Amino acid sequence: MKSLQSYKKFIPYSDRVFSSVEWCHWFLLFNVFISILISIRYNLNINYNFSQFGYIYQILNLFGHLWFINFVFFLFVMFPSAFIITNSKTYKVFCVILEILVQTSLLIDTQIFHYFKFHINPTLLQIFSENSNYQSGMNFNFLYVTVPSLIVIEIVLAKYAKHKANKHRNNWISVTCLVTFIGSFALTHLIHIWADYTDYQPILVQDSTLPLSYPMTAKSFIAKNDWIVLPAADNETTAREMKYPLSRITVNPHNVRKYNYLIISVKGWNYESLNSKLMPFTDRFSKKTQFFTRHYAANSSSENAMFSFFYGLSPQYFNTASANNISPVLIEELQHEEYHVRTFISNETNDKTILDTSTFSTIRERIPETLNNDLKTANAVVSFLEKLNSINSANQAPQFIYVSLADPSILKNESGIVRFSPTISNDEGKLLTRKINTKKIEELRNAYANSIYSTDLMIEKIITALEKTSLKNNTIVILAGEFGFELGYNDAWDFGYSGDYTYNKLHVPFMIYDQTETARKYDKLTSHTDLAPTLLEKYLGVTTPYSEYSTGNNLFEKDNPAEFIISGDSSIVYIVENDQITKINNRGNLFVTDSTDHKKTVNIKMPTLLKAMRQLNKFNNN
Repeated sequence: MKSLQSYKKFIPYSDRVFSSVEWCHWFLLFNVFISILISIRYNLNINYNFSQFGYIYQILNLFGHLWFINFVFFLFVMFPSAFIITNSKTYKVFCVILEILVQTSLLIDTQIFHYFKFHINPTLLQIFSENSNYQSGMNFNFLYVTVPSLIVIEIVLAKYAKHKANKHRNNWISVTCLVTFIGSFALTHLIHIWADYTDYQPILVQDSTLPLSYPMTAKSFIAKNDWIVLPAADNETTAREMKYPLSRITVNPHNVRKYNYLIISVKGWNYESLNSKLMPFTDRFSKKTQFFTRHYAANSSSENAMFSFFYGLSPQYFNTASANNISPVLIEELQHEEYHVRTFISNETNDKTILDTSTFSTIRERIPETLNNDLKTANAVVSFLEKLNSINSANQAPQFIYVSLADPSILKNESGIVRFSPTISNDEGKLLTRKINTKKIEELRNAYANSIYSTDLMIEKIITALEKTSLKNNTIVILAGEFGFELGYNDAWDFGYSGDYTYNKLHVPFMIYDQTETARKYDKLTSHTDLAPTLLEKYLGVTTPYSEYSTGNNLFEKDNPAEFIISGDSSIVYIVENDQITKINNRGNLFVTDSTDHKKTVNIKMPTLLKAMRQLNKFNNN
């Protein structure tokens, strides 16, 4: 016995290192499979309708990426440690502890992904540390079972790895696994290059599913350099499964109030522009309305604005609802009450696809109109109102008229009246698509002012025409900015409505004129998502709680005012609060700006973040 201990004591250094590394190879292999089993949960939480090819890529990516992460960990931590920790038992205990910590971190990350749909990152850790006393409601109780089980499994695997390392035979298992993992890793990157080049969404939407995943792209590595010519592909629509509404819509017929509705929305309508100087008529009209002073747009695109108006959902649901051909509850209920729905949309590009989305696709006998400027749009609405006035009101169906004006967003002035100078013409519609000369900023602001004044005249023309008809005493009028406009006070490069969201780009006028209600100003956070639940609950007799079909609130509800609103799109979330805007990208990186659009250190609260993420996943089937 003594001679055996002496022999072990004088085993050459190189042999001890070789023995530890050989054991670690097998131990690593077993842990790759543990990581794969844990990471299946990531795929269960993304609930997309993939093509068959998308599912094949998902499996290959699971094997290839999880092997790669474990291999990198081995290469930079475990392998060098074998040269430092020469005692075999100590080295094995060290590796077992490391793997327990790594796999536990992976388990925690799957839970983070379940709630937030992104992974652990430094900013999120900071938020957790700042809210250490807050009971988040995130259930980590499963760790009380999984961690002890993981410890036992790791100890058993460590002993079995020692057994496999001592056999020195039948290495076909390790070779087969290695070839499979390396092949899967290489194949997933090659497939992703093709998918990126052809914009194949069933694969591209999986980019952020697994932690530390940065797949190779064609645009940046291959196609840009013309190394190879990649084939194009017929893309397939990929979308989450969606349950909307969450429960059956019920209506109390005694509460249905069959008003007519006239909604006029304006693209690029900055809240500051609603004053007696720029918009004299609208400013006077607003004094008779229910005016919401802190109303924020859902997005900086017309499609997303209309989506939030009619669905009552955050714009992050736009692609899902469109892909699943889900009609908004508001449109469905209007048609159940036999409303005649009519749309007049000013569209400079004459893009008909805006009316082919699921928002309007189910309207019976729809006669949508897209006109190429605001003057034609306003005239078409006036003609329609005059036509209605000539029809016997007893035979007339209730009307729901949606009008969208666009000129402020492109600095057009259809009236031709120049009240503010010096100015600059945008007849060709190119001012906001080219580099802005800082010397022209005053002319650009005046061009916007003239455009807003022109829009005021269009609004006046439409409302004046309404007041001349028999509909005037039975019509709810709603005026809203579809999205805001940055006037470039701090930087000329900020001028316009695209780019990162700021309070100026999101803060828009919003008012409801109901002759039965006393004029009043509301100083609470509101959003486009509040329109649908308000109309459905207050006027259309819907008794189903609006939380079952909307992420918004009833605008006239006194209790539970919104703590925040959500803007953005499918890839970026903006959480708008009273004093700050938090931007979250699809990798979980957070950027916070205050009310003056200056960057600030992260101070978003965990309750706010959790509520926002639940709201964004509320109607997704999990």
